Amino acid sequence: MGQGTGAGLWKGEKIMKKIISLVSKADNIITFLCVLLLCALTIMVLASVAMRFFFSISIQAMEELCRYTFIAFIMLMCGPVVWRESHINVDLLIKKTRGKLRKTLGIINTVMTTAVLGYIVYWAVPWIQNIKRFGQLTSSQKFELWMPNMLVPIGLGLALLFAIALLAKKIAEYNNEDTDDDTLGEIDLDSTI
Repeated sequence: MGQGTGAGLWKGEKIMKKIISLVSKADNIITFLCVLLLCALTIMVLASVAMRFFFSISIQAMEELCRYTFIAFIMLMCGPVVWRESHINVDLLIKKTRGKLRKTLGIINTVMTTAVLGYIVYWAVPWIQNIKRFGQLTSSQKFELWMPNMLVPIGLGLALLFAIALLAKKIAEYNNEDTDDDTLGEIDLDSTI
């Protein structure tokens, strides 16, 4: 009976390592896509400024595309930010604790993050359906409004998946040795800014 339990734990750890590896790869892919979006945004803004400065031409659709590219960057980056635990956090409280209490507070924080993301994604879907049903257009009248607004449920949906994976990781690591005890009382202000 003891061997079966140990083998089950080993399989569980193996599955968890695969999940962490998959989520880390998704994190890298999304981060790379966001870097490409930021580069595209920079080029579009420079082109828009040059056209306005040299030719006194302002294309509203270009400005709108810049705006939505920036929003896409922010929404898509939510998932990697959650996975890296770089989002708004109660670091001051967590960093002042150690051991099981630190891990418990981290799990509670991740549960709250997951709940908030789940709530927003849940209500974003009917919001998008209503926008699409009424056929609203963006301010330039070039795009249907539901298209750029889809970035909210997509980006935060990805963040929700990352939060669930982070929660599973924290729960799986709960009984492991605490290696962060030497940082008791130290707060890395650079990582929280």
